[in-house]
Amino acid sequence: PKCPINPNLASLDIAHRTLRIYIIGGPFALPLSQNDTLFEMRYKIKIVDYGCMLPSMGCIENYNKVMAEYLDKTYGNVWRNEILRKPPGL
Repeated sequence: PKCPINPNLASLDIAHRTLRIYIIGGPFALPLSQNDTLFEMRYKIKIVDYGCMLPSMGCIENYNKVMAEYLDKTYGNVWRNEILRKPPGL
């Protein structure tokens, strides 16, 4: 099946400054915390909980890898220590 979330979409999101990083929360996921919100504001990126209905783990991982490369180039590695929920692909 084709991945709706893929590296090409990540590149488009970067170009349009609609940055997202996907996490997998499942049916009993906790809501985003204050730390998550501060991370989103600091790095101008939205943390999106994809829930448990993934198209495929590989799709999410490949999207997140492109986004991580962008964040590394823009902010260095410091952001990696500040994101509390580790997204797939990082």
